[in-house]
Amino acid sequence: MTEITVTPIIRDAINHAIEVPACHETLLQSIQNLSEAESIPLDVLVDVSKLLVAEHSNVLAMDEDQKETTSHISSVDPTQYYLHELMKGSSIYRTPLKRPSRNPELQARLDKIAADNQNKEYAQMVKSVVGSEKDKLAFKIPHDEMQEIRGHVTAIINVLFSIVACFGAFYKMSSVLTSDMGIRVLLSLFGAIIVGIAEVTLYMSYLRVAFSTPDDKPKKKKMKAKTR
Repeated sequence: MTEITVTPIIRDAINHAIEVPACHETLLQSIQNLSEAESIPLDVLVDVSKLLVAEHSNVLAMDEDQKETTSHISSVDPTQYYLHELMKGSSIYRTPLKRPSRNPELQARLDKIAADNQNKEYAQMVKSVVGSEKDKLAFKIPHDEMQEIRGHVTAIINVLFSIVACFGAFYKMSSVLTSDMGIRVLLSLFGAIIVGIAEVTLYMSYLRVAFSTPDDKPKKKKMKAKTR
């Protein structure tokens, strides 16, 4: 059933229809309950419009004597009660949707999931700052510095491993040139030292770049400009 919103015009028409003697009982019962309602069925409004138009049309056709006997009905233009006139400013009534209440157990579970997600996000944000409990208790060093120290230790171990591996490789290959143990050891040491120097040079270059600040290069350029 289509319902439309009740406007002041429709409300006045309902109140007038209640006072009309020709209003039949079924319509009267319907509109008495709608005097303070927010909506009205469209078919009821159609009946109200027909009733008022017919009633006021009869009043206009009456004699002066008949008007005096029906003084309770004002002589008005019946066209104002046409259906399209009554519906001006009105619209289709939509019943407000009522949101169903959530299950308490489901709400508690959702709250727990939201709290867990917030705790995970917070732990992820402070991970690089706080570090592990083991690092905090054992070294009292921030997590970023601890990672940097581990990187340097790993690089030093790689350098030592390269030197030892090169010593073994040179010692093995020198057997092709000579069978003298002393010469083979000297050749192996010489090769290991050369590789060690190369590894240390590369590592120092890495440290120089890693510990250089962004202001170093501009300072060098300024010094060159002054010397010129």
